Amino acid sequence: GGRERWRSALPEPIGRSADVIPAPDLSACVAVAQPVSQVLDRQDLITMTLVRIDASTGALRVVSRLPVVAFRPPYVWSKDGWLYFSMSASPRKGLQLYRMRPEGGSPQLRRDLPEGSCSLSDDAQRRVCVRNRSLSDIYLIRNFRLSSR
Repeated sequence: GGRERWRSALPEPIGRSADVIPAPDLSACVAVAQPVSQVLDRQDLITMTLVRIDASTGALRVVSRLPVVAFRPPYVWSKDGWLYFSMSASPRKGLQLYRMRPEGGSPQLRRDLPEGSCSLSDDAQRRVCVRNRSLSDIYLIRNFRLSSR
């Protein structure tokens, strides 16, 4: 109804919220929390934390801690009950699409993603990826005069 039901802050040991993935029925959401400190482990990984938040009470529950190189959109909580997200779990790998249950568990690799930014449909059946490409061209212009005004 346009009014705030509850307000919740992630405890500092969990991290700071980066993004929120709402459930299709809006009964809950999953917050993607980045660590407060970007300290890397021996394998150059940081730990992202997924926190489930109940929409009626605001209660928080950690569902997963994922050691990653990168964790980026697309994020989708599909109608079939899966969370979809892209992450790079190894310094030698690019972004890959994973899925996992919002209650927790291990992420399941779905497919590699091309370079660029991607978007995923609500049912996670279609994706669109855009890749920007720039070319560096040098032009020589003869007899070009700068006006002195």
